[in-house]
Amino acid sequence: MADKLYIVVRSDHEPGFQMAQGIHAKDEFQYTYPECHDNWRSESNTISVLVAKDEKALGQLQMFAENNNIRCCGFMEPDLNYSLTALCLEPSAESILKKLPLR
Repeated sequence: MADKLYIVVRSDHEPGFQMAQGIHAKDEFQYTYPECHDNWRSESNTISVLVAKDEKALGQLQMFAENNNIRCCGFMEPDLNYSLTALCLEPSAESILKKLPLR
């Protein structure tokens, strides 16, 4: 198991909003994949926060992850008409995230 859990937020949002959305996505991941989350937490507990350009780029990343059997959870913000604002991806997602900049 790789050591980091990955949070991807949108660069078109302010840093404080990005943080809140990333936390929501991590909560969704913990709820949806409790065993994967617990293994990550006990082995590493390290998180990397990355940025995607916008909602479209985030959605494409989510679809690519799902099509490649990489566990991920998105968060859709009710206050923004349920737009996709953040993703949380399992540690094995590292290979598909290499081109995204750190937040």
